[in-house]
Amino acid sequence: MINKDGIILQPVELTDYPFLVKWGNQRGLVLQSQTKRKTNAREQKEYIAKINKTETRQAFVVFLNDGEKPPRVGICELYNIDHHNRTCFINVYIEDKKNIMAVHGFKILQSLLEYIFYRIGLYKVSVELLLEQGSEITLFKQHDFEIEVRKRKHAFVGGSYKTVVELALSKPKFEKK
Repeated sequence: MINKDGIILQPVELTDYPFLVKWGNQRGLVLQSQTKRKTNAREQKEYIAKINKTETRQAFVVFLNDGEKPPRVGICELYNIDHHNRTCFINVYIEDKKNIMAVHGFKILQSLLEYIFYRIGLYKVSVELLLEQGSEITLFKQHDFEIEVRKRKHAFVGGSYKTVVELALSKPKFEKK
Protein backbone atom coordinates (compact mmCIF):
# COMPACT_ATOMS: atom_id res chain seq x y z
CA MET A 1 0.00 0.00 0.00
CA ILE A 2 1.17 3.51 -0.82
CA ASN A 3 0.13 6.28 1.59
CA LYS A 4 1.46 9.73 0.79
CA ASP A 5 0.15 13.31 0.92
CA GLY A 6 -3.41 12.26 1.74
CA ILE A 7 -3.55 9.76 -1.14
CA ILE A 8 -3.74 6.00 -0.60
CA LEU A 9 -3.06 3.58 -3.46
CA GLN A 10 -4.19 0.10 -2.40
CA PRO A 11 -3.01 -2.78 -4.66
CA VAL A 12 -5.75 -4.94 -6.17
CA GLU A 13 -5.48 -8.65 -6.97
CA LEU A 14 -6.24 -9.11 -10.66
CA THR A 15 -8.87 -11.71 -9.79
CA ASP A 16 -10.77 -8.88 -8.03
CA TYR A 17 -10.41 -6.54 -10.99
CA PRO A 18 -13.85 -7.35 -12.52
CA PHE A 19 -15.49 -6.16 -9.28
CA LEU A 20 -13.44 -2.99 -9.41
CA VAL A 21 -14.50 -2.34 -13.02
CA LYS A 22 -18.14 -2.91 -12.01
CA TRP A 23 -17.72 -0.44 -9.13
CA GLY A 24 -16.22 2.12 -11.52
CA ASN A 25 -18.96 1.68 -14.10
CA GLN A 26 -21.67 2.17 -11.47
CA ARG A 27 -20.10 5.47 -10.41
CA GLY A 28 -19.47 6.87 -13.87
CA LEU A 29 -15.73 7.31 -13.47
CA VAL A 30 -14.24 10.00 -15.65
CA LEU A 31 -12.00 8.33 -18.20
CA GLN A 32 -8.63 10.04 -17.89
CA SER A 33 -6.47 8.14 -20.31
CA GLN A 34 -8.19 5.13 -21.87
CA THR A 35 -8.61 5.52 -25.63
CA LYS A 36 -10.88 2.58 -26.29
CA ARG A 37 -14.02 2.04 -24.25
CA LYS A 38 -15.67 -1.37 -24.16
CA THR A 39 -19.17 -0.81 -25.47
CA ASN A 40 -20.94 -4.12 -24.95
CA ALA A 41 -20.94 -7.03 -22.50
CA ARG A 42 -18.99 -9.36 -24.81
CA GLU A 43 -16.14 -6.86 -25.33
CA GLN A 44 -16.05 -6.16 -21.58
CA LYS A 45 -15.88 -9.91 -20.84
CA GLU A 46 -13.03 -10.39 -23.36
CA TYR A 47 -11.18 -7.44 -21.83
CA ILE A 48 -11.50 -8.89 -18.31
CA ALA A 49 -10.31 -12.33 -19.54
CA LYS A 50 -7.29 -10.72 -21.20
CA ILE A 51 -6.19 -8.78 -18.13
CA ASN A 52 -6.60 -11.81 -15.89
CA LYS A 53 -4.26 -13.85 -18.14
CA THR A 54 -1.42 -11.36 -18.30
CA GLU A 55 1.30 -10.98 -15.71
CA THR A 56 2.28 -7.57 -17.02
CA ARG A 57 -0.43 -5.59 -15.25
CA GLN A 58 -1.03 -4.07 -11.80
CA ALA A 59 -4.03 -2.19 -10.48
CA PHE A 60 -4.65 0.07 -7.49
CA VAL A 61 -7.73 1.51 -5.82
CA VAL A 62 -7.33 5.22 -5.05
CA PHE A 63 -8.54 6.50 -1.67
CA LEU A 64 -8.45 9.98 -0.17
CA ASN A 65 -7.00 9.77 3.34
CA ASP A 66 -9.32 12.24 5.04
CA GLY A 67 -10.80 10.45 8.01
CA GLU A 68 -11.48 7.15 9.70
CA LYS A 69 -12.99 5.52 6.61
CA PRO A 70 -11.33 7.06 3.54
CA PRO A 71 -13.57 7.23 0.45
CA ARG A 72 -12.63 5.20 -2.62
CA VAL A 73 -12.41 7.63 -5.54
CA GLY A 74 -10.79 5.84 -8.46
CA ILE A 75 -8.58 3.24 -10.08
CA CYS A 76 -5.00 3.39 -11.38
CA GLU A 77 -3.57 0.67 -13.55
CA LEU A 78 -0.17 -0.15 -14.95
CA TYR A 79 -0.15 -2.31 -18.07
CA ASN A 80 2.31 -3.60 -20.65
CA ILE A 81 4.90 -3.71 -17.89
CA ASP A 82 8.16 -4.71 -19.55
CA HIS A 83 10.84 -5.44 -16.94
CA HIS A 84 13.44 -6.13 -19.62
CA ASN A 85 13.13 -2.67 -21.20
CA ARG A 86 11.91 -1.16 -17.89
CA THR A 87 8.80 0.49 -19.38
CA CYS A 88 5.04 0.52 -18.80
CA PHE A 89 1.82 2.33 -19.69
CA ILE A 90 -0.66 3.77 -17.17
CA ASN A 91 -4.38 4.52 -17.00
CA VAL A 92 -5.99 6.68 -14.32
CA TYR A 93 -9.75 6.64 -13.70
CA ILE A 94 -11.04 9.09 -11.09
CA GLU A 95 -14.59 9.64 -9.85
CA ASP A 96 -15.37 13.26 -10.62
CA LYS A 97 -17.56 14.08 -7.64
CA LYS A 98 -16.39 17.23 -5.88
CA ASN A 99 -13.89 17.86 -8.70
CA ILE A 100 -11.44 15.29 -7.27
CA MET A 101 -9.19 15.11 -10.34
CA ALA A 102 -8.69 18.87 -10.44
CA VAL A 103 -7.89 19.06 -6.72
CA HIS A 104 -5.98 15.80 -6.12
CA GLY A 105 -4.93 14.69 -9.61
CA PHE A 106 -1.37 15.98 -9.26
CA LYS A 107 -0.80 14.14 -5.95
CA ILE A 108 -2.38 10.92 -7.26
CA LEU A 109 -0.14 10.93 -10.31
CA GLN A 110 2.93 11.85 -8.21
CA SER A 111 2.33 8.87 -5.89
CA LEU A 112 1.87 6.51 -8.84
CA LEU A 113 5.04 7.75 -10.58
CA GLU A 114 7.12 7.36 -7.41
CA TYR A 115 5.89 3.78 -7.13
CA ILE A 116 6.77 3.05 -10.78
CA PHE A 117 10.25 4.59 -10.69
CA TYR A 118 11.42 3.78 -7.15
CA ARG A 119 9.56 0.65 -6.03
CA ILE A 120 9.41 -1.45 -9.18
CA GLY A 121 12.43 0.19 -10.79
CA LEU A 122 11.13 1.08 -14.22
CA TYR A 123 12.85 3.69 -16.38
CA LYS A 124 10.03 5.04 -18.56
CA VAL A 125 6.26 5.40 -18.23
CA SER A 126 3.84 6.25 -21.05
CA VAL A 127 0.18 7.16 -21.34
CA GLU A 128 -2.13 7.32 -24.36
CA LEU A 129 -4.74 10.08 -24.45
CA LEU A 130 -7.22 11.34 -26.98
CA LEU A 131 -6.03 14.64 -28.40
CA GLU A 132 -9.32 16.22 -27.30
CA GLN A 133 -8.62 15.36 -23.64
CA GLY A 134 -6.86 18.68 -23.15
CA SER A 135 -7.14 18.94 -19.36
CA GLU A 136 -5.70 15.44 -18.91
CA ILE A 137 -2.83 16.21 -21.29
CA THR A 138 -2.14 19.35 -19.23
CA LEU A 139 -2.03 17.30 -16.01
CA PHE A 140 0.55 14.93 -17.47
CA LYS A 141 2.59 17.83 -18.90
CA GLN A 142 2.74 19.33 -15.39
CA HIS A 143 4.68 16.17 -14.50
CA ASP A 144 7.07 16.80 -17.43
CA PHE A 145 5.51 14.20 -19.73
CA GLU A 146 6.29 14.97 -23.36
CA ILE A 147 4.35 14.04 -26.47
CA GLU A 148 6.31 11.31 -28.24
CA VAL A 149 3.82 9.97 -30.77
CA ARG A 150 0.74 11.37 -32.45
CA LYS A 151 -1.48 8.66 -33.95
CA ARG A 152 -3.87 10.27 -36.39
CA LYS A 153 -7.38 8.76 -36.48
CA HIS A 154 -6.21 5.85 -34.33
CA ALA A 155 -9.05 5.14 -31.86
CA PHE A 156 -12.70 4.61 -32.76
CA VAL A 157 -14.63 6.46 -30.06
CA GLY A 158 -18.22 7.70 -30.14
CA GLY A 159 -18.81 6.75 -33.76
CA SER A 160 -15.73 8.36 -35.26
CA TYR A 161 -11.97 7.96 -35.37
CA LYS A 162 -10.01 10.17 -32.98
CA THR A 163 -6.38 11.24 -32.83
CA VAL A 164 -4.38 9.70 -29.99
CA VAL A 165 -1.22 11.14 -28.47
CA GLU A 166 1.27 9.11 -26.50
CA LEU A 167 3.03 11.01 -23.74
CA ALA A 168 6.06 9.63 -21.91
CA LEU A 169 8.27 10.43 -18.96
CA SER A 170 11.68 8.98 -18.11
CA LYS A 171 13.07 8.53 -14.60
CA PRO A 172 15.92 11.08 -15.01
CA LYS A 173 13.46 13.77 -16.12
CA PHE A 174 11.18 12.90 -13.17
CA GLU A 175 14.10 13.18 -10.75
CA LYS A 176 15.01 16.68 -11.99
CA LYS A 177 11.80 18.10 -10.49
